[in-house]
Amino acid sequence: MRLVPRLLAPLALLSVLFVTPALAPASASAAADTAGGLSVYVGYAEDKEIETPNPADFPTPWAGAPNTVFLGGTVPGQSACGTLSACYDTGAIRLDNSGTSPVTVGNVSVDDHSSLSGGKLFNDLWGSFVVPAGQSVILAANPPHDDPSYDNFDTSGFPATCTPLTVAPTVTITVAGVATTLADSTHVLDSGGTDRGSCSPPQNESIQWRPIGTAGTDSASLTLGPTTATTVQGQQVTETATLLDGAGTGLPNTNVAFTVVSGPDAGRTGSAVTNSNGQASFSYSGSGQGEDVVVASVTTVGSFASNSTHVLWVDGTSAGWSSADIGSPTPAGGQSFDPGTDTWTVKGGGTDINGAGDQFHFLWQTLPGEGGVAADVTSQTDTNPDAKSGVMLRSSTGPGSPYYAAFVTPGNGIVVQDRSVQGGSTTSVVSSPGTVPVSLWVATSNGTAVTYTSSDGVTWTPLPGSATSVSLGPDPLAGLAVTSHDNVEVGAATMRDVVLATTPPAPLPPVACPATWTCGDIGSPTPAGSQSYAPTSGIWTIQGGGADITGTSDQFHYVWQSLTGNGTVGARVVSQTVSNSQAKAGIMIRTSTDPGSPNYAVVVTPGAGIKVQVRSTEGGSTTKIANPSGAVPTYMEVTRSANTYTALTSPDGVTWTPIAGSTATVSLGSTVLAGLAVTSHNTGTLSTVTIDSVTSTVGSAPPPACPATWTCGDIGSPTPAGSQSYAPTSGIWTIQGGGADITGTSDQFHYVWQSLTGNGTVGARVVSQTVSNSQAKAGIMIRTSTDPGSPNYAVVVTPGAGIKVQVRSTEGGSTTKIANPSGAVPTYMEVTRSANTYTALTSPDGVTWTPIAGSTATVSLGSTVLAGLAVTSHNTGTLSTVTMNSVSVG
Repeated sequence: MRLVPRLLAPLALLSVLFVTPALAPASASAAADTAGGLSVYVGYAEDKEIETPNPADFPTPWAGAPNTVFLGGTVPGQSACGTLSACYDTGAIRLDNSGTSPVTVGNVSVDDHSSLSGGKLFNDLWGSFVVPAGQSVILAANPPHDDPSYDNFDTSGFPATCTPLTVAPTVTITVAGVATTLADSTHVLDSGGTDRGSCSPPQNESIQWRPIGTAGTDSASLTLGPTTATTVQGQQVTETATLLDGAGTGLPNTNVAFTVVSGPDAGRTGSAVTNSNGQASFSYSGSGQGEDVVVASVTTVGSFASNSTHVLWVDGTSAGWSSADIGSPTPAGGQSFDPGTDTWTVKGGGTDINGAGDQFHFLWQTLPGEGGVAADVTSQTDTNPDAKSGVMLRSSTGPGSPYYAAFVTPGNGIVVQDRSVQGGSTTSVVSSPGTVPVSLWVATSNGTAVTYTSSDGVTWTPLPGSATSVSLGPDPLAGLAVTSHDNVEVGAATMRDVVLATTPPAPLPPVACPATWTCGDIGSPTPAGSQSYAPTSGIWTIQGGGADITGTSDQFHYVWQSLTGNGTVGARVVSQTVSNSQAKAGIMIRTSTDPGSPNYAVVVTPGAGIKVQVRSTEGGSTTKIANPSGAVPTYMEVTRSANTYTALTSPDGVTWTPIAGSTATVSLGSTVLAGLAVTSHNTGTLSTVTIDSVTSTVGSAPPPACPATWTCGDIGSPTPAGSQSYAPTSGIWTIQGGGADITGTSDQFHYVWQSLTGNGTVGARVVSQTVSNSQAKAGIMIRTSTDPGSPNYAVVVTPGAGIKVQVRSTEGGSTTKIANPSGAVPTYMEVTRSANTYTALTSPDGVTWTPIAGSTATVSLGSTVLAGLAVTSHNTGTLSTVTMNSVSVG
C-alpha cells in the first residue's frame, strides 16, 4: 500500500554518494534578540563534573566549529577535568552576523545578579573583537584577552543558591559606541536561577543555545527526513537533517554525520554542516534493491542521534525477468509492465497453488543465495475467494517444486504457505486478515523464511507465526505469482514497486513500552527497573530491581495489559542474570498496581526452580503452591477461567502441561492486570531478563469460534455438545467433541470442515488430546455430507488404541477399520484424494510423509466433499479436548 511520495522520475544518476553543501551561515531565527546587527544566543557548557551531560544539552556549535570564532579556553588546573581534552564549566554567548559586512564589538559585559549579595559583574573578559560577515563568535570562560587561573565565567555560581532566583542576568553588547542590554529572562546563564551543580541532587548544568530571552528546553533536537522514500536502484535520494535548539530555532555551523546503518548500502557515510536553518543534507545513489536505514548524528561531549529513515530501492524495470505458466494451468497466463508507474499486471489461470502440484503464472528472477522479494499488490480480480496473488520464493519451475510464498486472496485474507519437499504436500503456515491493496515481502535468512507486511510500503513488520525453516537450494527463484483458482477464468493482479533483495527488511527500532502495554515499577524497588521491546524479533528486555515478589508486599518491574474475563498469557523466559538465586521472572496476573495487591504468578529463578505463588487478599501473605524443577530458557503460561487460575509449562511452546498443584481459586476481579514480572531479589542490583514468544488473549478480542472460510458443528447430536475456537496468530485449533463414537452405521462427533472439489489433500498435526476414553478419536475426515450415516474416509489418533484408518462406503452402511498402526499425540496426519482413491499418511515432522500400509481405499464420496477435522470423546458423559495446528485443505 503506497502512502509515501514516489521518486521515480528520471534523475541524474550518481555513481558515488555526495553531501549537499550547507548554505551560508546566518542568523538562525528572525525571532532572536539583536544588538548592533548581531543575533544574540545564550547557553551553558559543562563537562567537567561527575554528572555526565546529555550530549544534546551541550552547546553546538562550539570550539572548532566551521565559520565560528571561539574566544575561550578550557578550565586550567582543574582536577575535576581528569583526562578530558576539552573541559568546561562556563556560561556562553553566541553572536551571529548574518550581514555582508564584519561587525566590530567594543565590549561585552554580563551582570550576573550583581544587585544581590554574592552576585558578580563580568566585564571586559573578551576585549574588542570582530564578528566576520556570515560567521559567529562564541564567548566562553578563559578567553585570550583575560585568562586567569580559575573558571572566570561560571555564571551559575553567582550567587551560589539552591532557591531559584527571580532577578535575571543581563548581557550588554557595545557596537560602534552604542550599548544594548538584553535580559536573559529565561535564566540560561544562571542555569535556571540555581547553582545546579552544587545543589542536591547535583545536576549537570549544560543548556543548549537559545535566543536570549526565549523560553525553551535544555536540549537540541535532531530529525531526519523524509522518514520514508521509494526510488529506483541506481538513482539518487536525499536525506535532510534538521538540528534545532530547545526553542525550536535552527542551529547553524554544526557538523552532522550520516550513516546507512543497514540495507544494500550499509556502511555508507557522509557529513555536512548545518545552514542558517539548522539543516544539512546527505545524498547518495542506491547500489542495489532492498531497504536502507539511514541515521544522522551530532557529536558534542558525546553523540546524539536522529530518528531513523527508510529508503526502499525498487527494481523499476522489466529487464532480467523470466515468465512462464507453471503446471499447465488453464486459461494461459501472461504479464505486462508499465514503466511509468513501475507496475506489473500479471494474469494467471489454474486450479490453485496447493497440494502436491501447482497451477499458476510465475514471473521471476534468480537470487544468488538467500534473499527475498517484495511487492505492493494493488488490485486483484475476484475469480474465486481462494484466488491467490503475491510473492514467492521457489526452488524451480516444476509444478511440485518446494516453495515459500505469501498471497492475498479475495475472500480469505492473507495466506502464507510452503512446500518443504519436491512433490510433497502444501502446508498452511499462517493466515491473517487482509485485502488489496497490501504490501508483502518474503525473505530467507539462515535457512528461515519470514513474511513481512507494511502499512506504507516502506517500513516492514514480520507477520506473527510466518517464520518457518526452508531449503530452496543455492539459487532460488524469486518473483510474482498469480492463480485464478478457476480453470475457466483467468485472474489478474497489479503489483508495483517490486524489490528483489539479498537481505531481509531492516529490523524495526526498539520501543521503550509498546502502545498497547503499560510499564512501570511496583512497590518502589531499588534500583529502578526499565524495559524495551524489539518489534521485529518480539523480544522484551526487562530489568527489575527490588527485594522480592513475596510476603505481604511486592517490589518488582512489571509490563502489563488489562484482561477482562477469561484469557491466557504465555511467554518464554529466554535468559536471566543471576542477581540472586531467588531472583524471579515470569507471568503474573494481579488486581492492581498496589504493592500488596492479590495476585497469581508463575516465575522461574536462577537457583530455586519454577515457583507458582498466590496472594489471595490485599496485603495478605503470599503462598507458594507449586515448585517444580526448571530453569531458563522455559515456556510458561497462565490460564484464567472465572476465578480459577492454572500454570502450565512447555518444552516447545506448542504442547503445554499443567504444573501439578498449580490450580488455585482466587478472586482478583473481573478486569485484571496481566503481564510479565521481574525482580532481582537484590536491592543493590538489577536482574536483566529477556522474554519472547509472548502470546495472549490480553487486550484483544477472543479468537473466532469458527473462521469465515470454515463450517463448524456437531454431527449426529452428540452429548455433551462440542465447540471449537481458532487462534489466527498461532494457527491453533482447540476442538471439544462429545458423542458415542465415529463408527458403526452412524456417527456422533464434532466437525470443522471446508468443501473440497476434485483432487486434493487435507493435513493437520494433532498436538494434544484429553483422555475421555482410550478409544476417543481425533483426526482428519472426508465425508459426503453432514448426515450421521454419511459415507466417509478418516484417519484418527486415539489415547490408547493407536492410529486408525476407517471407511464407510455407503449411506448408513457399516464402518470398516482398514489399518491400525501404533501412534499417539503429537502426530502429523494427512489424507490424499485422487478421484475416488484415498490414502492416509503420517509424518514425524510435517515434511517427510509415509503412507500408512493398507490405508488406500476406493470409495465414492462425490465430486465435492466435506474435508476437515473430527473429534469424538467416545464418552457421552464428557468432552474430549483436542488441539491441532498446521492445518491445510486443498
